[in-house]
Amino acid sequence: MNIIHLFDLERRQVQIEDALEGSLATDFEMAKLWVPSEKISVQIIDVPTAPRRKWREIIPWMLEDIVLQNVSDIHYEIIDENSGKLTLLIISTECLENWQRIAKNAAVNAISMAPDYLAVPFDKNTISVGWREGVLLVRTSRVNGFAAKPSLAWPLIERFLDENSN
Repeated sequence: MNIIHLFDLERRQVQIEDALEGSLATDFEMAKLWVPSEKISVQIIDVPTAPRRKWREIIPWMLEDIVLQNVSDIHYEIIDENSGKLTLLIISTECLENWQRIAKNAAVNAISMAPDYLAVPFDKNTISVGWREGVLLVRTSRVNGFAAKPSLAWPLIERFLDENSN
């Protein structure tokens, strides 16, 4: 199975009947996709006190004051649960649908999508930095990181180091 960056899919030349209809391909390649981290918000919230089976209903309302859009217009995934906290990846459903359309038009069946900062290697107690088309990819832990233009990323890295120095 391939791991492909979304930007590479946008560059693929696939014969298309109609750009709005999508690909003419009948055989879709299965792939995991790296997607632009700057479109994804990583948030840490308290574990809900409700039973786990009700979390899908409750978590969007816990995010209402955190995200800057209507909670009915977001998609989230829990990527970590530790010490009474949940780490969530949050994305607008519109952005997610656009990525799915790009994959379909490139004859790719995206079986998973992950922020591209996770492609940067991680070592405990180390900040790792990568580069993608004018954007710094920064990984600060096993699951946390961000992407930003260098003018914003370096001050964020300095702030992270100041807040986490011993």
